[in-house]
Amino acid sequence: MATSDDRRQAYIDAYERWQSDLMRLHSVLIDGQPLDPMHRVALLRSESHTHDRYEGARARFLRIGTEPPESPFGDEGKHE
Repeated sequence: MATSDDRRQAYIDAYERWQSDLMRLHSVLIDGQPLDPMHRVALLRSESHTHDRYEGARARFLRIGTEPPESPFGDEGKHE
């Protein structure tokens, strides 16, 4: 199981990678840096994938939706 420090580092790495891709995308879409259509699509896909990885790392770091909630009744009601 990943430690808190591992989750923190994974979150930071994913965030930095996503921000890098986002800045590249903004340079094309907002600043008008020329890019041929094929590379533009690849850049959009890359940003989308790194954003998804960032969101996953964020959820794991903040422990959002990664583990089922504990039952207030302990183990009772569990069937194997």
